[in-house]
Amino acid sequence: MLALTATVRPTDSPLPLVLLRERLNRFEHVPVASNGTMVLIQGVGRVLVRDEVITLRLDAVASYEDMLDTIRAVITKEVAEAVRPQSRDGLTLAWERPQTVPVELR
Repeated sequence: MLALTATVRPTDSPLPLVLLRERLNRFEHVPVASNGTMVLIQGVGRVLVRDEVITLRLDAVASYEDMLDTIRAVITKEVAEAVRPQSRDGLTLAWERPQTVPVELR
């Protein structure tokens, strides 16, 4: 399994982060920890969303390398759509490839 993590931070106001949380909660979801939710996003599968107060961390896994590009594209679109009514510059998105898969996604 290949792990992929997106870290989303507000550039100024925390409002865009709140809007993204609300947008992700429109998908089928279940709480998995005090600060985590497992969200089922079409085209991606299960995404672990962790609320780290001033950031959101989104973890996903893929079986093969090409799927990682699809995951990046879908999550990037969700982030962009969440802030569209206010400003396109409301959130920053950073990607990383952790060596381990979060326990909740195994």
